Amino acid sequence: TNSLLAIMTSFIAFHIAENTIAIVILLWVAFSVGSHAFPSNHDMSHIYQRSKRRILRHGHIIFILAFPFVWLVWLANKLRLIWFDSIYAVLLIGIGSGFFW
Repeated sequence: TNSLLAIMTSFIAFHIAENTIAIVILLWVAFSVGSHAFPSNHDMSHIYQRSKRRILRHGHIIFILAFPFVWLVWLANKLRLIWFDSIYAVLLIGIGSGFFW
């Protein structure tokens, strides 16, 4: 949700807003929301445990798809030491601005 909100806010800033102050505020909001877009490790531990239980109880193989997602988010949270969350926010703003399309 935060990723989509950051993209939409930056789209509005670059394509709809005409006032410079409004553009700056919208980009600040997009950056703030985008840099907090990753779920916490605590959230990921719940998804990990529930997926593991579902696989053991019901045998649904679809829950195996949750494990790469959990690992990816854990990695992203570890990379916050090198400002990965800020880099991700800038990428989201780039997507919203139309820079990548």
